[in-house]
Amino acid sequence: MTELDFPPHIAMKRRDGRFSVILHRSIALLDKEHIEIKNARSTIYIPLLGILTSSGAGALIAVQAGNLPLWSLITLLLFSIFVFPTSVMGIVSSLIGSDVVIDKRKGSITWQQGYLGLGLGTRELVPFPKVEKIEITIEGDKPERWREEADNIRQFSLELIKTNGRRLILAQVPVIASKQVDGMDRTFAVGKVIADAIQVPISIPSDWELIELDIDTEHEEIKDPALKILMDATTIAVVGLDSRTERSAYQVAKYLQDQQYRIIPVPTKRSEKEVLGEKAWESLKDIPLEVDVVNLFVRSEQTTPFIQEAIEIGAKAIWLQLDIYNEPELAQARKVGIATTENRCTKIEHQLASVNKNKLKEI
Repeated sequence: MTELDFPPHIAMKRRDGRFSVILHRSIALLDKEHIEIKNARSTIYIPLLGILTSSGAGALIAVQAGNLPLWSLITLLLFSIFVFPTSVMGIVSSLIGSDVVIDKRKGSITWQQGYLGLGLGTRELVPFPKVEKIEITIEGDKPERWREEADNIRQFSLELIKTNGRRLILAQVPVIASKQVDGMDRTFAVGKVIADAIQVPISIPSDWELIELDIDTEHEEIKDPALKILMDATTIAVVGLDSRTERSAYQVAKYLQDQQYRIIPVPTKRSEKEVLGEKAWESLKDIPLEVDVVNLFVRSEQTTPFIQEAIEIGAKAIWLQLDIYNEPELAQARKVGIATTENRCTKIEHQLASVNKNKLKEI
């Protein structure tokens, strides 16, 4: 395995030479031979509060024993007896314990005892030969049956799959939807180091794609026509955009506007005069400007008329957002030279492309 190296937005290099990756109330400490997933130092505050309150209860008993009713003394005593040792163990766990240890030299993955077990004793041990693969799953990215939209939170889960099919969680990374690329970056970074140490494959959700950057060339060549047009565009018409800030259409459009794109709103479910400071239009054909990209946030079965309008106005690219499909109509658009793509998010792809450009500049 080559020397580890990560972009600064994913991991920080420590004085001891290891890299640290922030997860959910925990951190992963990475090197080639030894990986630990342990509580973040910030988790020390709750047990520290427990020590303070239990100590205060003990002091109150010592000072006011003769003045307190019996039930109060018993309550304070039980509270101190339970909370104080539990909090001490919690502090020890936060400072020196680990939840998961992957040791290449020993050839095993160890799940340590939790809060009450100090994070020191072994709860489960899996030898490397018993591991089939490492897998990343994501929750919250699909529209729920009773809602039109996906959840605003994405939960990335890094799981170990044993040869008998059993799944064991290594780490979890919850992020807001707008930061899901960052969540995947951090989860994948930890998972890839673990998979390389165990020498097993790592799999990601089918609607995500790994992008390998060719650093031997001075400039990155974007071979994806729809993405190239997006990166070069100035004007994007967003179909389905209205003033509801909780909707994905608004959040994506706001991001694109912050990246200096001119956003043209085309609401479909409510009458709007203006969205994000831009005049709203009833249809693509009404827009008096040249449109580079048409970005669709409507159901798959509702996309046909908008794709046809995009063809009529001579748009350069048509983007169908995540979970939106209409290949037959997109094929018609490609016949007249329009770049098309479906089931892809303009925000996510722009972020990925921008990160790659920054990497090239650093190199």
